[in-house]
Amino acid sequence: MASNVSGIEYSFFVKQHRRRNEIFLIGFILIIFFICSFWQKFLLFPVSVSSESMKPLVDSGDIVMVTPLASIKPVDGGIPVLSSIAHCIELKRGDVVLVSPTAGMEKSIPKQILNSIVKFVTFQRYSLTEKSNLVTESDSVRRIVGFPGDTLYMKDCVLYIKPQNTSHALTEFELSDIQYDIFIEGTDASWSREIGFPGEMDTVVLKDDEYFVLADDRSHGIDSRYYGPVNGRNIKGKLVLRYWPLGRFSLL
Repeated sequence: MASNVSGIEYSFFVKQHRRRNEIFLIGFILIIFFICSFWQKFLLFPVSVSSESMKPLVDSGDIVMVTPLASIKPVDGGIPVLSSIAHCIELKRGDVVLVSPTAGMEKSIPKQILNSIVKFVTFQRYSLTEKSNLVTESDSVRRIVGFPGDTLYMKDCVLYIKPQNTSHALTEFELSDIQYDIFIEGTDASWSREIGFPGEMDTVVLKDDEYFVLADDRSHGIDSRYYGPVNGRNIKGKLVLRYWPLGRFSLL
């Protein structure tokens, strides 16, 4: 009789101990999920580069880190203090950014939550709402060269820029504090979009909240010459470092 009571007591305490462990494990996973989600949403997140359009800076297969702290502050402003904190790093001409054409598209809250969970457990490799290998297949790493108010035109694949309230146009390289190279291969002003991108472009004036982004590979990269200027909400952040492959680890 005593052994039965003892067995019952033992079984009860074991179940109670297991229940506490299960609750602790679930709580621990949720805490890690929310910490990682916060980190990736507001501080830093990884991107797998899937094209060669930004060579030699980054190559296909490289994994880079992007900070959303350097994205464009929303036009509507949101809550001023929070918006200023969330976009505290000012983007400069020549910075390399992540451009997301799907940004700003309406998604239901349940879909957003479920999508965040799927991206978390797959280490950002898959998404329910985006065709993605972290980001969407249409998302791209590009160099931001034109800002609102700029007057732009292209000659021989080099962008000429006349910033607002200035009288002369200068090349993109003269106006940028960041040194970079572009790649040009067999471009011709008469080429059509079906076989490549022209090295010349008519004058464009950027409106409020319009930004012009270009690939460093001016012969093959799809950029604002093709889809036009992008809005601030489409710029998801600035590249800060490459951490894979390890042999090419570097700040960007």
